[in-house]
Amino acid sequence: MTMKLIAAIFVILFLTSIASRRADGADHAPDVTTPRSEAAALLMPAELVDIHGRTVNLRELAKRQQLIVVTMKATWCRVCLQQLRRLRRLQSQLEQCGATFIVLSPGPLEKLREVERQVDFPFPFVEDVNLDLARRLDLELRTDQIVPALFSVDPSGRISWMQRGRAPGLYADDILLELLECEDRGPSHRANAPQGDRLTN
Repeated sequence: MTMKLIAAIFVILFLTSIASRRADGADHAPDVTTPRSEAAALLMPAELVDIHGRTVNLRELAKRQQLIVVTMKATWCRVCLQQLRRLRRLQSQLEQCGATFIVLSPGPLEKLREVERQVDFPFPFVEDVNLDLARRLDLELRTDQIVPALFSVDPSGRISWMQRGRAPGLYADDILLELLECEDRGPSHRANAPQGDRLTN
């Protein structure tokens, strides 16, 4: 009887652990970087509308700076919030390397506005209504969730590099710094576009 009780407790703890990881957005661990040839087949729209109704011209942003899109699995994804906070702490360094950002997430709109206030990440937040854009980019995880990712957009709207996946302790900021050749650059330097054929484990 004691052994059965111990086994039952073990099963409950195991299932609770899995549920907790999924709630945190940790069930989609970092994947291999999408090869350049595959990423280049994906195309972003010329414009998006942010959560405050402002038009964001992606082509113009990508001409002036290295445009990076950060996707959130959902507004409740704590790992995704932590990724934004980490990028916020690196903001000065990333901007010196020529980077600018857009955050793409499922709604609802009010929840996404709340996320914007919480993380204080001073770049446009865009609601992917019905996950139309995620589906177009092969990033639809479930009917109401987007695959967590970082990707760069060139001036023609093509995606030149993409890193899929995110988990606690496994964030993409180090990869981004490396791809932007950011570590040794000062304020007067603009990073080259990330190369999508680099791989990560």
